[in-house]
Amino acid sequence: MVTEIEPTASDGLVRITSYEDTARGSRFLEWGGGRKVPGSEAVLWSLPRNEIVGAEIRRFSMAESDFKISFRDGSWARLTTTSSYEARRIAALLCEPASVESQ
Repeated sequence: MVTEIEPTASDGLVRITSYEDTARGSRFLEWGGGRKVPGSEAVLWSLPRNEIVGAEIRRFSMAESDFKISFRDGSWARLTTTSSYEARRIAALLCEPASVESQ
C-alpha cells in the first residue's frame, strides 16, 4: 500500500489517500515502476486547509522524517515520510497561509 498527502488540493482541502501499488518497495527506498491497482484508492482523511495552524519537524526518529501537524482545535497528528527532505517540504507547504479561495 502507498499513502500520499495532498497538502494543496484545488478544493481547499488537505487529503491523505491510500492505494495499492503493483510495485514492490520499502519506506526507505524510492517507489516506482508500479501503477495504482484499479479500485484500490481510498481517502483516509481530509480537512479544510484553514484548520491547520502549523507543522514542524520532530526528532521522533533518527532519520528526522517525522513531522507534527497542529490543528485549530488544539489536536495534532504525527506523520512520517520516506526522507527528512520530504518531511521538511510537506511541513513548509502546510505552514504556508491558506489561500483566500479556501477560507
